[in-house]
Amino acid sequence: AIPNAQYRIVVLIPNYLPRQTIGAIEAEGTPITIPRMFPFDFNKDGKFTINDIWTMLTLPPLDILRLFIKI
Repeated sequence: AIPNAQYRIVVLIPNYLPRQTIGAIEAEGTPITIPRMFPFDFNKDGKFTINDIWTMLTLPPLDILRLFIKI
């Protein structure tokens, strides 16, 4: 990594829509703030489409609830 150069940071978590931010990486460490993650990628294709709604309707309700709260 080149210090103080701009980088695109992408966070990928299964079942969540991808989030990204752009920031400079510093030599001594860099705190990065990522926008809120949303658990709406039920078919795991990286985007929210009508297919996610169909997949959500076929999943057990408890699996969907676990994406929103810890149970």
